[in-house]
Amino acid sequence: MVYVIRLVRVVFASQVQTLLSGVDHSSGSSGWLKQMVVSSPDDHQAMVDYESLVIQANNPLEQDGHDPLLASSASRCSR
Repeated sequence: MVYVIRLVRVVFASQVQTLLSGVDHSSGSSGWLKQMVVSSPDDHQAMVDYESLVIQANNPLEQDGHDPLLASSASRCSR
């Protein structure tokens, strides 16, 4: 059992490292991150933030003719 847990941790750590290697910006403020994506949506393909802020970002994005961001809960992302 311990070997399986260690293997899962190693595989998961590798996947997280791969994911984070593509991160262009990070922010200490959710509002700042949302504004950055809304102000230049062609430069930012994704945003990891609170669902409510993703929904708020979609209003101006859709008004300007851009595709909306998709919101997904953490439980769905972890599967």
